[in-house]
Amino acid sequence: MNFIRSPEIVLALAIDGRLSFNPLDSELTADDGTKFKLDPPSVAPEIPINGFEVVTDVYLSPADDPDRIALVINNDSSRLQRLEPFAKWDGKDFENLPILAKVKGKCTIDQISPAGPCCKAILIRLVITCSLVQLMRTQEE
Repeated sequence: MNFIRSPEIVLALAIDGRLSFNPLDSELTADDGTKFKLDPPSVAPEIPINGFEVVTDVYLSPADDPDRIALVINNDSSRLQRLEPFAKWDGKDFENLPILAKVKGKCTIDQISPAGPCCKAILIRLVITCSLVQLMRTQEE
């Protein structure tokens, strides 16, 4: 299974709640019981219609003293967050932690989205949605 997903596939999987959902073949059920399929997205061109933009002088070499670089993130940003360093491990493992979500089969964050911290709001919402859907399905079984 490929771990990189397009936004369209991520959304389709989140709507259905299963990583095995195939939006080309599988049907969804509306609240009123009717069955429907998702329409595929339109095909994007391999090359932009107006070609690629020609740019020069965009490479910045690494700073000689990277600790002096200040990273500025707007406090109101819903996309970016400053990641503080983790506390040094005290050598003890975590024990008796609550399970927030239990999934069936192989499931990694990369199957949801490899976006990383730059898209934290979207990623967090997708993880919560997929986790809740899976948790509800697990509780039904």
